Amino acid sequence: MKTEKICTKCGVTKTSDEFAKHSATKDGLQCECKQCKAKRYLDNRENIRASQKVKWIAYADQNREVLNEKSRVRRLHTKEKDAAYRAQFNIECAPKIAAKNAIWSHLLTGRLERKPCEMCGCNKADAHHDDYAKPLDVRWLCRKHHARWHSEHGEAPNGRAIEKKVRGEA
Repeated sequence: MKTEKICTKCGVTKTSDEFAKHSATKDGLQCECKQCKAKRYLDNRENIRASQKVKWIAYADQNREVLNEKSRVRRLHTKEKDAAYRAQFNIECAPKIAAKNAIWSHLLTGRLERKPCEMCGCNKADAHHDDYAKPLDVRWLCRKHHARWHSEHGEAPNGRAIEKKVRGEA
C-alpha cells in the first residue's frame, strides 16, 4: 500500500516508493526523498570520497598484517587455480597450441609470410586455422573478421585433444 510522506529537504509530498527504506524510523522510510538524497550526495561527492579515503587509510594502517595475510592467501589460491587451469588447458588444447607454435616458428624463420586480411585487406591479420590437424594451412583474418568467423562457425575442428562435454550428455 502506497502512503504519502513529506520530504524534509524539499517539502514536497511524495508517495512512499520515492523514499528509501530505513528500519529505525517509525514508518520504515528515510526522511528525505531519493532525489534529494542523490542531489546531496552529488553536491558533497568530493568531501564524501575524501573522508572515505582517510578512513580506509587509517583502517589499512591499523590492520596492515591482517590485510597482507588475506592478500597473500588470495594470491596463493589464485596462483594454484590458474596453474591448474593452465595445465588442464594445455592437455585439452594440445593441437591448438602445437598449431600456434608451428605458425610462430615459421613466421620467425621466414618460411611463412604474414598476409593481410582476406576479407577487408587490413594489414593486421591473425592466422586462422580452419582445421587444427593442418597446422600450416591458415587463412589470414583481422580481429574483427576472425571473431565474426568464430561467432558464426564456432570452434575449428581438431582443436581439442579431449572434447568438452556438452550439457545434458552423460
